[in-house]
Amino acid sequence: MTNLNASQFQAPNNTAGDDLEVGAGNQINYADTSSDADLKTAQLRFDQTKGLLTLVRVGGELLETTGFMVASQLGKGPQGKKGKRGKAGRDGRDGADGETGVAGCAGANGVNGVEGPQGPQGPDGATGLQGYLGDRGDKGERGDTGPVGPTGPDGVIGMDGASCIRGATGPTGPTPKATAIFSATMPTDMSYFAWCTPAIKGQTRPVIQKYQPLNLTITKPTVTSKQFGSSRVYIADFYIKATMTGGSGNYQYVWSFPTVKGTVFSASGKQLHVKYTTSIASGERSTTSQSVSLTVYDVGQPVKPSIISSTTYTINTVG
Repeated sequence: MTNLNASQFQAPNNTAGDDLEVGAGNQINYADTSSDADLKTAQLRFDQTKGLLTLVRVGGELLETTGFMVASQLGKGPQGKKGKRGKAGRDGRDGADGETGVAGCAGANGVNGVEGPQGPQGPDGATGLQGYLGDRGDKGERGDTGPVGPTGPDGVIGMDGASCIRGATGPTGPTPKATAIFSATMPTDMSYFAWCTPAIKGQTRPVIQKYQPLNLTITKPTVTSKQFGSSRVYIADFYIKATMTGGSGNYQYVWSFPTVKGTVFSASGKQLHVKYTTSIASGERSTTSQSVSLTVYDVGQPVKPSIISSTTYTINTVG
C-alpha cells in the first residue's frame, strides 16, 4: 500500500458527497450510495509494484483499477549530500536485576593441566645409622709414581766390602762316591762318581732317559675364617702350595681358578694366595668349598712335557 494525493484522481467536484466509482472507459464518477449501504468502500489497497488499486466494499466486493505508475517508472534524482553526524544519545538507564536462576548441575572434571617444572631439591635428611661393613673391593690400579724425594743425609761409612776380584768361598758340595754306577736308566742317587750306560761296539747307542718322571702334589687346606673387629665381616687368608719333582727342574706354573664373589686369587709360582671375605649374623654357620687346578710345564726339556693336578679347599665360618 502507498499514500496517494487526491490530485491524482480526475473527477468532477463532489457536490453531493457521493463515493467514487469506476465507470465505462475506466472513468471515475461519483456514485449515489444512499440507497445501498453494501456498496460503500470499507478498505482501500494499492500495490506499488504492479500499480494496482483495489477497493474493498462493505459487502466484500472487490474493485481493481490498473494503470497507476509504479516506483520503477518514476525518475530518480541525484543522491544528496551526506548529512551531518547526529549528536550522541544519552546513556540508557540500568535495567533491573533479573531473578536469581536455579543452580546448575556440577560440571564434569576438567582435564589434567600440564605438569609443571621440577621444584628445587629439598634439604638433606638426617644422617642414618651406620651400616655394616661391605665386602672387600677389588684391588685398585697402581697410582702414579710420585716425585723423587730429597736426598737424605749421608750415613756413616760402612765396613770395607768384599774384594771385587775374588768372591767369598761358597758352601762345600756333596762328596761323590768313589764308585761308578752301570745302568740304562738315570740313577735316583746322584752322588756316584760316574754313571755308565751299556753300549755295543759297532751299534748305535740307545737313547737314555735323562729325566725322572714328573710328579705334582697340591695341598688341600681346610681353614676357619676370622671375625674382622667387632663387625659381622669374617675373613679367611691362606695359601695353596704345590710340590713338584722330576724332570729338568725348570718349571712353569699356570693356576686355574673360578670367579667367586667375595674371593680374590693371587698366583705366584708354586703358591696360590686365597683371600675370602663374607658377612654372617651372630649364631649362624656357613661352609664354602671351591676347586682349583695347576698345570706345570717342564720348560727345561725340549718337548716341554706337562702335568696337571687339582685340589679343593674348604672354608668354615661360625658367627
